[in-house]
Amino acid sequence: MAEHLKLHPKKATRGQGDAIVFDISQDQGRSLSDILPRKTQIKKLASMSKVFAFVTGIIHGMPDLFEENISLKDLEVYLGRSSLEQVANRWSKHFNERDHLYGIVCCQVPEDTIERIEEGCVKIFKRLHSNDILCISNKSVASAGRSSSGVTVIYLTFCVDKRLKEKPAITSKDIDRIANYIDEESSGEYRFTEIESSMRRLKKHSDKVKLVWHQDHR
Repeated sequence: MAEHLKLHPKKATRGQGDAIVFDISQDQGRSLSDILPRKTQIKKLASMSKVFAFVTGIIHGMPDLFEENISLKDLEVYLGRSSLEQVANRWSKHFNERDHLYGIVCCQVPEDTIERIEEGCVKIFKRLHSNDILCISNKSVASAGRSSSGVTVIYLTFCVDKRLKEKPAITSKDIDRIANYIDEESSGEYRFTEIESSMRRLKKHSDKVKLVWHQDHR
């Protein structure tokens, strides 16, 4: 069962961060345009390696959001793509169907490449999961949602679940093996070098994106 934890006081401020975290259990029925702080700048990224590295940094920063001591193994995370105006609907679905309590808009990605980028990121997460070296607690790995016209974004939803075991640290050999597998499995659509460069940040749990709670959830 997902836990609703006390927020870390230093993270629950109006401070500047690279991504804003929302308590989606409190935002039911509200559109993202209604709750995004004014002049919010969503990071724009155009390559899979940069998107995956940024998403990885966000995940590595999640434990710091809470006052209680939690680790990456206590997190269940889902990644999806959506038009910006539909993100709140996706979050509401995850809240109701997956018991996810928190959401983040990670980055804006060009409409003509977002499907390929999201699917590539999910391929990496699935392969990590099947090799039992995914650092988070996901019992499965899946993408969620579709993008339509307008501003298209990659988003995450997540919850805390402390019932699963610690996973072994990923190694350079793991990265090479997974990059080779995805290159071959996709018949070269996702090249080894693209996958390998995307995964480098996985080895650095201290390499985090700065996250701040939305001002309404302090």
